[in-house]
Amino acid sequence: MITFKADATPMPERRQYADELERAEDALEAALVAALRTVARRTLVGVSAETADMARARAADLATWQPVRDVLAAHLQRIAEAGADAVRTDIERTMLGVKRDMSALLGGIAWDLAHADAIAWAIASAGALVGEMAMNTAPRIQLLIAEWLTNGEPLYVLAERIQDGYIYSAERARAIAVTEVTRAFAEGNMMAWSRSGVVDRHRWSTSVDELVCPICAPLHNKIVVVGAEFALGITSPPAHTRCRCGLSPVVAVADEYDPAVDLPVGLENQPYVGLAGKAPPPSVADIERAIAQHGRQNWRRAFRP
Repeated sequence: MITFKADATPMPERRQYADELERAEDALEAALVAALRTVARRTLVGVSAETADMARARAADLATWQPVRDVLAAHLQRIAEAGADAVRTDIERTMLGVKRDMSALLGGIAWDLAHADAIAWAIASAGALVGEMAMNTAPRIQLLIAEWLTNGEPLYVLAERIQDGYIYSAERARAIAVTEVTRAFAEGNMMAWSRSGVVDRHRWSTSVDELVCPICAPLHNKIVVVGAEFALGITSPPAHTRCRCGLSPVVAVADEYDPAVDLPVGLENQPYVGLAGKAPPPSVADIERAIAQHGRQNWRRAFRP
């Protein structure tokens, strides 16, 4: 049984793109601040002491949140596509650095489909996130209305509390921006890895600084199969609000193998064939024939016992 050594060449992870992602966070935060202000105005327009409950109903109405949805969809799409592009650049550089004649193999990867995946994901994710925001905001508005009615305060007091509180604040916009940029970049990475056919595992990477939290610190450098859990309920960043972690792929490279590290998934307890020099690692030609026979996602079947 032949296994594949994890390539040691640096691959896309959040630390490598820190400056670009910080700029993306700032841009998304600014756009969200403006969008949240619009939502706040829509929530309160025409509301009077007699119709104050309209504010709660509007806060729960997804149509009220359309400006936020539009901002999220546009920004998350760009970030997810950037994550996919980063994978393409680094996989091609890494694989071509290992075997120059891998160029024909890599040329057949449908990178454009990773972009299509990113667009579809961004639209769906923006809709889901806005739904959560609306669902969480309506009860908060209801509490503010109840407090306002109990105190018998002027209407402008309610408006100020709604507009100046956390619900539509820059602080909330910042938390969303950091969290969702992390998510979108990681999703773009995983979409491109899936399309590449050369990545089936990935490694968690923290920012390795004093801000790393107790949730993420134990996950640093942990490797799992793509889609598997790093910890209970955590399959990819973000692990929590304002998470800054990222992923890097473990690329299958046929130059050498280490059975102690690179056990094939599902075959951990089966004996290996071809150790101690009994069978050499597959050549690029072997891999290309396996791809032709089994497809880009399943070519490793050719080398299993």
